[in-house]
Amino acid sequence: VFDSGLGLLSLVDEYDKEERVYFGKQEETKGMKDLKKTYELSQPYNIPKTLPYQLPYRHLVTLIQIGKNWDDVKKILLRTRQIPKDLKKEDEKHLKQRTEHVRYWLDNFAPDMMKFEVQKKMPKIILSKEQKEFLLSMQKEITTITWEPEEIHNTIYEISKEKDIQIKTAFKTLYQITLGQEKGPRAGYFLSTLDKKFVVERITEAIK
Repeated sequence: VFDSGLGLLSLVDEYDKEERVYFGKQEETKGMKDLKKTYELSQPYNIPKTLPYQLPYRHLVTLIQIGKNWDDVKKILLRTRQIPKDLKKEDEKHLKQRTEHVRYWLDNFAPDMMKFEVQKKMPKIILSKEQKEFLLSMQKEITTITWEPEEIHNTIYEISKEKDIQIKTAFKTLYQITLGQEKGPRAGYFLSTLDKKFVVERITEAIK
């Protein structure tokens, strides 16, 4: 039975992988039978002449819930340098279409665990002393780090270790103040897609 929920994400990941192999950008692995024929038959219109610009589907699932439409998503992608300023028209068309597909999936098939909404105002939550100490350290550290997923991710881990706070508590705290819920997308990537000023101000408000 086809899983139109989380199973679709894995299916798209596999499609992207096979597409890279088709265009010679990745080595073929065992189990890829008749890849050339399969890829060509999977194209609804014309077969691309070059590898379409790829962005992980899971990243777009996060981005389309932060931005309202493709224009918003494009601004985030440019700010975070995930796409070049001179992106080809056909590549932009491809990414815009994929973004629309992600929105349709979220509205119709995605499980609730994949959905979130960035809160414009500080959620009404009660944070423990431990959580506030973690945020105080985050406030100091993130003003100096490069606003990139891996560096944000590493900073969260380093602070949780230094403060002897469970990493689950650290992540939960960040989701609570930004989303008003205890779980969310991968923290490093998620926070990097938000404006740094917004995150700093939200942390500052949370520790008052």
